[in-house]
Parts: sequence; structure tokens; C-alpha cells
Amino acid sequence: MINLTKRIKNFNLIYNMLSETFYGKCELKFEMSKVYEKYLKKIINSKSEKEYYLLLAEFLRLFDDGHTDINFSKKILNKIGYLPFSLYNVKGSYYIGDTIEELKHLKFEKIKSINGISFTKLKKICSRYIHSVEGFLYRGKFEKFLPFFLKKRNNVMIINDKKFKFDLLKEKQNFNNIYIKPKDGFVKISSNFNEIYITNDNILYVYIDTFNNVDKTNELVDILKKQEKLKAVILDVRNNEGGMTLNAEKIASFFIKGKFKALNKKTRISNALDLASARLYNLTPQKAAEYISKGITTKEKINKSIKILNGDNFECYSNEFGGNNKFYFDCDCYILTSRYTVSAGDDFVAMFKANNVGLIVGDITYGSTGTPYTLKLDDGSIARSCTVKCSLIDDTEFINIGIKPHVCISNSIKDYRKNNDKVLNYVLNKIKEKYGK
Repeated sequence: MINLTKRIKNFNLIYNMLSETFYGKCELKFEMSKVYEKYLKKIINSKSEKEYYLLLAEFLRLFDDGHTDINFSKKILNKIGYLPFSLYNVKGSYYIGDTIEELKHLKFEKIKSINGISFTKLKKICSRYIHSVEGFLYRGKFEKFLPFFLKKRNNVMIINDKKFKFDLLKEKQNFNNIYIKPKDGFVKISSNFNEIYITNDNILYVYIDTFNNVDKTNELVDILKKQEKLKAVILDVRNNEGGMTLNAEKIASFFIKGKFKALNKKTRISNALDLASARLYNLTPQKAAEYISKGITTKEKINKSIKILNGDNFECYSNEFGGNNKFYFDCDCYILTSRYTVSAGDDFVAMFKANNVGLIVGDITYGSTGTPYTLKLDDGSIARSCTVKCSLIDDTEFINIGIKPHVCISNSIKDYRKNNDKVLNYVLNKIKEKYGK
């Protein structure tokens, strides 16, 4: 068990980080200081490491932001264990995705319960610790937290009224995303990192599952530069985990001409002098009136001080992208999305939607992006506080909502079982209608 001094220290560090950097401090539906006192007592009274770590996650979950959370260290997760399969959400239900070899026969099967607890209830339990959007839990987080509530050995899950046993794994497995490769005339382009396909009549399909790998992005850039002329491009970000917006921009700039913007942003601003002045003028109404009447301060300065202390003093801005890419494809563009399109994936979709480029097809995105302040704790875990609130360039809100596609369509579990990509087929039919065979 981590000693009490370190537990209190880590919790205080997290609280102070949020108090100073979280963009939505002034919009919280609770008083931070009171919640701090409540959770400090729980931290002090925690009886096990597992309880302590879950309390940290539960506290951060209260801030209801996908980039405000805790990523436990490998050491902690190794103690808990890992699922022998991945989870995949299809139309609101969770199914087994990729698995270890012994469980391959259960792929795309729906889990009814584990250890006598319905999967719906397990999801609800995990929701106390994981950010969700309209009940949707991002699988990476869900897969890490679910083992906290399972046994190391002899877990029993019910699938199709049959019992299947499994143990938690001692080491993390890198399971593949659920992904249906394009067929019908598509030929794979040789590459080290990317899944890229093209047809004889120059319809390019690009599967982009991350913007967090510079080598992968740069290879894709090089391949795009070699393309002579494209009739249409299909950019599939349905499994995009996010990463660096810079990498998203590199790809988007091939299809969005010139300089462009995508998001409006706001972040809290203050400096040491502002904070010192704000504390000085944090007065009772009577004292404030007295100071104003004596010319010591002004009403404007007091109001600014209140804004700074409440985290309500913002800088609003929008980043400009593009303009440096000499290559540009004037072709039909389709962007495929899902709830698993997150973070820089959201940014990527926003670039196209804000600039009226391409047709966005699929499901609504996750709706979480921003620049998190990171805090490394003694045990190697990383706590995060999102410092930026984003909206689309026309001020449309999408955080905790998602970016809506132009055409809403998604695959069913039957489609996945039959290896039939309904979303991609819709796009291919649109291209066929326009150009013929």
C-alpha cells in the first residue's frame, strides 16, 4: 500500500493542476474546494492500492472531459491484469473484438455477463471512472478499467447462454482494430506502416488509425506526393485514436486548398502578477465598495480579479493550417467516421467540415479534443487536465457531443461477421453514380 503521505501529496498535486489549468473551471456544476475535502477524506481512508487509484480516477471523472483523466503506469496495470480480448461497440452494444488464440471463436459475440454481473452493469460501474459520451465508453479506457472489477483467474462470461472461462493476462496484448479491408478492384500500395489501396481508375482508399506516429504520417505524405491524378479519395478515420494535430494537418492539406482554419479555441489566461493582484482584490462587497470610494481600485479591476480566481478569464483564438503544401488534389473527397474517431481524429474531421470540403460519411465522432497539461506522479502514472475548449469554426459545439457526419450510416454486427463494409460500399456507390463504372 502506498504510504499516506504520498497518497495525499499525489491527490493535492492533481487538485492544484486542475484548479490552475482546467479550461472549464468556471463552468463546473460543483464547488471544487468542497469536492476536494470529500475526496481527501476518502483518499486518507482508502484501504488498498486499488481503492486509492480508483478514487483518483473517480475524482478526475467528475470534470467530464475526455482529455482530463489518469493513465495508470504499466506497473499498476500489470498488477491488475489485462483482458484476453478487445471490446468493440456496435450500435450501442459491446462485442468481443480481437482476441487471444484460444478465444478466436468468440469474435463478434455479445457478452451478456461476467461473473454473474450483467455487462450493462459492469459498463455502468466503469462509467464512474471513465469519460463517456452519451453512454459510449472509448474502448482503450474501458479495456483498462474493466479488469479492476474482475478476478485474476477463472472469470466466467455468458455468451449465447453458454459459459466461457478466461483469466486476465499478465502482459498487455496489442489487439488489432476491427477493420474491413476494401475489396472489389482495390490493390494495396506497398508501404511499411500504412494500409493504402487504389483502383485502376484512381480511387484511393487510405486507412488512418492514428496521428500519433510521425513515421507513419510521413510515409503517407510521400505516397500521396507520388500519385499522378486522383478521381476520388476515401480517408477512413473510423478507428483513429488521435495524436498530433500537426500530423492531421499534413494529410488534410492535400485536399483543402491554401490556408484554412478548423476550430475556435479558448484557454484560461493569467500570470503571476495577475494572480497576486486578484488575491489582493478578492474582497467582500462592503470592502470592495470602500476601496473603490477611496480610489484604491476600480470596479473593473475587481471584476477582472473575480474572473481570474474563478478561472473565467480567457484568450480566444483559432489556429491557421495549410499553405505550405505544394501538392493539392482537386478530387472528390470522402471522410469515414465513427464514435472511435477521437482527439486529433476529431480535429481532422473538423478541418474538412469547417471548410466545406468532402462528404463525411459514417457515425458521429467521439467529440473530445484539446491540449492536456500532464502531471507525472511518483508511481509513473500520468494525470491530465485539458487546457483548451474547442468548437467548430462556426461556434458549433462538439465537445462531449461529437461531430455529425453529412450522411449517417454504420455497420451492423451482421455486416462485420460477413466482412461487409456498408459504409464504404455507400461511398463507392456514390462514386459509381457520378462517374459510372
